[in-house]
Amino acid sequence: MSHWLCADQRPKIGLSDNFRRKFHQTYFDAQILQNDYDDLLASRHRGRDVIRYEWRDGTLILSENDTTEIADRSEIIGKWTCARVELLADHQGEELVRALLQLVPLVRRQPAGTFGVNLLRNFAGRTTAPHHEMEEFVINYVLNRIGAEAETYLYDPNDLRTDGSAAAPMLRTQLGAGSILIFEDRKFMQATTSLINLPNETASYDALVCTIDY
Repeated sequence: MSHWLCADQRPKIGLSDNFRRKFHQTYFDAQILQNDYDDLLASRHRGRDVIRYEWRDGTLILSENDTTEIADRSEIIGKWTCARVELLADHQGEELVRALLQLVPLVRRQPAGTFGVNLLRNFAGRTTAPHHEMEEFVINYVLNRIGAEAETYLYDPNDLRTDGSAAAPMLRTQLGAGSILIFEDRKFMQATTSLINLPNETASYDALVCTIDY
């Protein structure tokens, strides 16, 4: 894969018609998602799982990784562990993991590796500068959104200026509920603009940000 793929999820990856709604209802609540890194990132709540995968004669073997630790991400230097969501303990979670790993083309699949799943709820005011995740592939799957803006950009890393800013993006899109964006991390830098509250409502942007390592 040398480019991105951005599409509606249902006809592309085979999840059931009501999967997104049921998964969102099950996992995106205050009992599961917690403030990201204490109160430092109060504009975002997170749950996380890391799963070990192995392709064995065309069969996908899954197991829970021993840690969900994160290092040097979200402008935080060092390591931290956030609330764990054991997806393989639930048929919905396993169905999701298998469907998303199938998005990697056969010729690009590693024999084994880890698959990180971040369940993120972003609120108004949070932006991200162009960055790499330092993984092989990144998958963004939007489950629900309330509010305006929150556009996603993909940049060519070679277009970054000396001051750290970027030239015109190669992709600019507003991902809606049900949309999936998958791209090769080393070929693109991702950024997002702020979600904006609309009158009489609190904005929130619920998405799965998944990473497939080398």
